[in-house]
Amino acid sequence: MFNYNFGMLPHRKAIVSVSGEPIPVEQCEEPTSAQIDQLHETYIQHLEALYNKYKDVYAKGRKSDMRFVR
Repeated sequence: MFNYNFGMLPHRKAIVSVSGEPIPVEQCEEPTSAQIDQLHETYIQHLEALYNKYKDVYAKGRKSDMRFVR
């Protein structure tokens, strides 16, 4: 039932997950829109740097690069 020639489950594939450094955030009871936008921009910058660091390692056969919409 669970072999590779026949069965109900798909073939096993490795799942890779990478994580970056923590982003320091100060807790605020009522953040302003500017504070939220700044933190979002910081998050996007870190995410983009993480993608650029590992894209040639884990996404060698990619057809296009990831686009980050701001």
